Amino acid sequence: MDFHTDEATEFDDAHDGNLPLLRPLRLLALGAQEPDWDFLQARLVRQEWELKQASWTADLRQTLQSLRTEHWDCLLISLFDEDDLFTQKELASFLAAMRESGLSTAILGMACSLDVELAEMFQEFQCDFHEVRAGWFSPVAGVLINRTMQLQSDSQEKKRLRNREKQRSRREQEEAEVILSQQRTLLQDILNEQHKTDQPDCSEYRKEIVDALESVSSVEPLYEQTLRSFVIMGAGRLENEMSQLAAELQKNGNTPRDLLAMHLGRVEKLVERLGHRSSRHVMQKADQMLLEIMIHLAENYRCETA
Repeated sequence: MDFHTDEATEFDDAHDGNLPLLRPLRLLALGAQEPDWDFLQARLVRQEWELKQASWTADLRQTLQSLRTEHWDCLLISLFDEDDLFTQKELASFLAAMRESGLSTAILGMACSLDVELAEMFQEFQCDFHEVRAGWFSPVAGVLINRTMQLQSDSQEKKRLRNREKQRSRREQEEAEVILSQQRTLLQDILNEQHKTDQPDCSEYRKEIVDALESVSSVEPLYEQTLRSFVIMGAGRLENEMSQLAAELQKNGNTPRDLLAMHLGRVEKLVERLGHRSSRHVMQKADQMLLEIMIHLAENYRCETA
């Protein structure tokens, strides 16, 4: 039923329009006895809520049907009366069915005494639970409902942030895969140029890659360690390590093609292992390190030639 009490109206008049805008609340109550809606509305107004719709049921199946067919902001469950028409086991099945259906309605359970098993059950299904002796007629009923709604709002905001973070991470992972694909294409183009053919044999291409990786196998552990350090620390503190790495590559007679082949393999593993990190950050740092190593290597070869 739609709801607005005379007391709330008088409260508006008394404050001459200075009362904060009341937030609408659609409240569904489950229990052996129907709440005193006028009393509950008066308590909610103090928490800046207004009952826009209120309904009461004593049957779990009817409650679940109402939740599935109508929009309710909060479900208030009373566990005060010995003549409750459902057991704790049935209530647990009801809450499980709610969550499995994807219903995220805020739930507040109130009981006349603190039952550990009951409290744990409500906690399991992300519900608020309190010991309130006066039940529907407790002066703190409005405060508890407001607390439950705030907890629900915080939970939904955290969920939105988590989903947003997952989407961002997924996009960055896709961007990393695109960059790696472009670099693999660059490596293949280098091999194409060496073979002077536009359509190299795939088996020959794979053999070239294997040969390139074998030629840098002795340098690979050092490269991986330097790459991980570079991603975390940047180039400023790794000048000596970069020079040492370039010297090792030159000593082994490794070419830029060999370096690129090794680099791609190391970065792919690094991005996979550091999934909790920003893939974009990792790729940017890895590309920067590759460029600097290329410069070091080119300078070493230039000096050797001179």
